[in-house]
Amino acid sequence: MSREFYTLKNLAQLVGNPQLETKIKTMINGGQLPPLTQFTSGIAKKKGYPAEEIPKVLSLVSEVPRLERACCFCVFTTKGGVLKSTLSLNLARWYALHNYKTLVIGLDIQGDITNALGHFDDIDEEGDLESLVEKLNQTQGLYDFFRGSSQIEELIAPTDLDTLSLIPETPELVALNESIAHMNRREYWLKDKIIAPLKEKY
Repeated sequence: MSREFYTLKNLAQLVGNPQLETKIKTMINGGQLPPLTQFTSGIAKKKGYPAEEIPKVLSLVSEVPRLERACCFCVFTTKGGVLKSTLSLNLARWYALHNYKTLVIGLDIQGDITNALGHFDDIDEEGDLESLVEKLNQTQGLYDFFRGSSQIEELIAPTDLDTLSLIPETPELVALNESIAHMNRREYWLKDKIIAPLKEKY
């Protein structure tokens, strides 16, 4: 999230529920939610919640069915341009905003999810091509884990939400695909080696 504070109107817009503003006010008056914090926006003084409190607040006020166990969502089709990345990103952010510890595993060679989550936002400030290439080379992905040069935990990168993490997409996804293409049970590699161990944490 790019804001430091969210007003009740901002929160209602964030989840697409105009009635949320009234519900939060009622819960604040009833002592079920902490009071709003005053902050300055330009020259105006406003009230809202700090960004880091949003997942906890939304988990208390939104009517999202609670998950009883860790779940894995896979969005896949061989057809391009059908909003796979958009759907994946919105699912992940929705659950993260509702206080679920969520991990996105990027599998698109174009890096759409990684870019959308701001992983390379500071790249334009680097200055020259050499610095850019160095930063890209330092980004670890699934292929680094496959060849044994990284542990799973080393692949996980933070995002702007404390409850949302990312395994970035890297150009080496092509090499990973070629490497597992002829493996026995190749279709289970991601499930067995990546998803199963991480389900305890996300």
